[in-house]
Amino acid sequence: MDQYSTRQLYPKDPGDKAIWLDLLARTGLHPEAAADKIVGVFSADRLVATGARFLNILKMIAVDPDHRGGIAFNTLMETLLSDAFLAGFGKLFLYTKPESVRAFHVLGFHPIVQYEDRMTFMERGYPRIESFLEGLAEKKVAAKNAGAIVMHANPFTNGHLYLIEQALLSSDVVYVFVLSEDRSVISPETRMRLVSEGIRHLNREATRVITLPTADYLVSSATFPSYFTADAETVTLMQAGVDATLFKQKIAPALDIRIRFVGEEPYSVATSLYNRQLAAILNTNPTLTIIPRKEADGLPISASRVRALWQAGKCDELKRLVPPSTYRYLSETPYSEMS
Repeated sequence: MDQYSTRQLYPKDPGDKAIWLDLLARTGLHPEAAADKIVGVFSADRLVATGARFLNILKMIAVDPDHRGGIAFNTLMETLLSDAFLAGFGKLFLYTKPESVRAFHVLGFHPIVQYEDRMTFMERGYPRIESFLEGLAEKKVAAKNAGAIVMHANPFTNGHLYLIEQALLSSDVVYVFVLSEDRSVISPETRMRLVSEGIRHLNREATRVITLPTADYLVSSATFPSYFTADAETVTLMQAGVDATLFKQKIAPALDIRIRFVGEEPYSVATSLYNRQLAAILNTNPTLTIIPRKEADGLPISASRVRALWQAGKCDELKRLVPPSTYRYLSETPYSEMS
């Protein structure tokens, strides 16, 4: 019986990097820079399994074909799970190929959604997606034609507001999902507050716009894995595939959403690919509607444009780009400060 040992791998070390890249290549994976810790499992002096953790996501899990289905995988996962626990993460996520789902299920991971025969999104710990969906259902408003928008709102701009206003022209109610991930200049709590304040006037006569968190369930580019393929276009299509499948199978039914609205992004090839994939998978159930971007001074209003002006201290130029509540926050808050 093989005897296994584990230790942390350091990609900046030439020796560690060489054996790590070799194992990833032999198992059809590609390296990603974003990792808080990389673990290696050794048989004698040979690296036979590796995996990494980035925040509460396990990734780049690879096992030498000669050591699969046994102790090497279990040793690797025990080490990764222990590391995540010590780092304070009780809830974990991972993406894997469908043929590997059973192995992870034994360790307490449960499928959230499967995208075709290419990828499965899984979770371990509580609360699970069922609790998230129950929470959404509690916010459901009776409507014949409900719409939905997913936005980062970093920060909330007049472009976002215009998208919501246009969505309301063909929807009884619009659910606005604000990304919950805490990897932005502005915290999730503040972004949610600015959206809520910015749309308050739309709810004066009746509740027609409802803001909701995404928790960990609507796909974020910061957490989506690119290690399954080196091709950027394929990564974008897979990300949109998982997002659209999750939205179609789980989110939309919970709120009876009939339309998903997205903003047009004429200057981004990746966003164009993403929107086309969304449309193909949603396939009218719900439908996808792309709204042309609102412009100011001949340029699309974007959050990145607003952040650049904010960082440069040009607050006067922000007034025509953001709602009053966002303007107050930006003018009173230094760019480097997160609140």
